[in-house]
Amino acid sequence: MFGNTFNATGPVNDYGKIVTIAHMFFAALLMAVGTGTVFVKLSKATTSLVYAKHVVVGNPDGIRTLTFRIANRRSNMLVDIVLKATLITDHTTSEGEIYERTQPLNFDEPPSVICGDTTLRHRLDEASPLYAMTSESIRRKHMRIALVFSAHEETFNDCVCAFYMYAPEHILFNHRFARMRERNPEGSETVFTVHMNRLNNVVPCGVNPICNCSACICNRSNIFDC
Repeated sequence: MFGNTFNATGPVNDYGKIVTIAHMFFAALLMAVGTGTVFVKLSKATTSLVYAKHVVVGNPDGIRTLTFRIANRRSNMLVDIVLKATLITDHTTSEGEIYERTQPLNFDEPPSVICGDTTLRHRLDEASPLYAMTSESIRRKHMRIALVFSAHEETFNDCVCAFYMYAPEHILFNHRFARMRERNPEGSETVFTVHMNRLNNVVPCGVNPICNCSACICNRSNIFDC
């Protein structure tokens, strides 16, 4: 018959005790920091807002207008919306120094709540810094538009922010956005359906805004059956 032998290990001097205590302390500290980091990362609100890759210039209701489109990918609501659009141009001084000049672009009726998609409209009248601009002049002056967004996200009860920059080639004249929303039949659980794969789709002015493959300029990653 064989007996069981139990061996115990432990520090045999003060130096070993110090090393053991330090090891236990840093192991507990590492576990606490790691757990806290994971919790903060998972609980932090991240933006669900997406921007259309183009802005379009058209004449809705007979008014020359610059239109942006943004959408909320989640089914919740974004409230307390703050939107700022800034026109950025390269200005050369008489001494030959080049710097960026910024001018605000004001929106007509900015949204207070976003659920699904929404459009932002800037009227191109005499008060607009883009008044009388053409596609050629915007490219020649290398104009860019920065769009900054912040809102309160109801699910995480936290503030979310997003930013997008439009280059001159992203500004399309005489176009409009293809329709993203479709009203559901009566009796459906929801009033309408938002097709997120149509976010970047635009059609020339004068064409029905309902997307169709013969007229729509579709982003290749967002091709859909019409």
